[in-house]
Amino acid sequence: GRSFVVDDVYGDLSAIDSELQFDSHWDKINKFRTRDIMCSPVCFKGKVTGVVQLVNSVTKAFSKNDVPALEDVARLIGYALYHARLHENLASMKQLDVEKAQFMRVMVHELKSPVSAAKMLADVLKAEPGLSDDVEHLSGRITERLDQLGGLIMDILELAQVKSGKPLGQVDVLDMAGATRTCCDGLAAQARSKGLELNVTIPKDEILTRIDSQGYQLIVSNLIGNAVKYTPSGSVTVDLRTEDQWAVLEVTDTGIGIPEGDIPKLFKEFFRAGNAKASKIPGSGVGLAGVKSIVDRFRGQIEFQTRQNEGTTFTVRLAVFQP
Repeated sequence: GRSFVVDDVYGDLSAIDSELQFDSHWDKINKFRTRDIMCSPVCFKGKVTGVVQLVNSVTKAFSKNDVPALEDVARLIGYALYHARLHENLASMKQLDVEKAQFMRVMVHELKSPVSAAKMLADVLKAEPGLSDDVEHLSGRITERLDQLGGLIMDILELAQVKSGKPLGQVDVLDMAGATRTCCDGLAAQARSKGLELNVTIPKDEILTRIDSQGYQLIVSNLIGNAVKYTPSGSVTVDLRTEDQWAVLEVTDTGIGIPEGDIPKLFKEFFRAGNAKASKIPGSGVGLAGVKSIVDRFRGQIEFQTRQNEGTTFTVRLAVFQP
């Protein structure tokens, strides 16, 4: 589009456009006599989103010298309109995420009861005396699969609550040192059973941040649990420290790493890296999506470095709470 001035709106407008005519309806309603007008397209990023029009009834007519000032105004309006619509679109997307999370939570919650009942029946069958080897083996596999399904249901319920924008618990000041130490103690036996060395460096003093304890537990258990799960041999190292205004949690493993092509999708819901699926190690692909959502909600940072078949380091930064 281009800017232009019309000296006499009731005159011949064919020089601008052969089909252009002035609509005098507004003048009649408002008892107004439009003399001349000046128009400029409202553009942003090369797209026309509207038109700014100035109407003049006084004796001093608009001239081409007035056009640059109107174009400056039109540019500002274009910028404002673009960002207003962007904000509206983001709000709609966030609302859609909330509604999707609520639907997911209701749907998965409905699965919880029948799965629990099936698991109970499978446990009863497995404990029944005098079973043949085939039946006992089959009942064991059923129990194992139901355990995996139950874990998936709990993972999805947690993710749905995180995605809904609600904290998993009461937001308060948390001692990251104590919470991280407790989680490491809980995973130490699993690491030992795989022959892994679990190296933990946590300061004796408190490191405080403001977060819900369940949310932080999800962050720590996922990062350290994944490191143990996907490390066939070697070590897992957990380091908690402070750097300026940040509390920094770093988890390093010598595991299978992440293929380069899978890196951009790592925080996507239900995504699992190709080598993780090929390993046949059970997993839902929702843990890291939940971790990132929690870190983002509390205005933290999460990043990782990885090399396939060599290992991965995840780093989470949360703001240190200043009493």
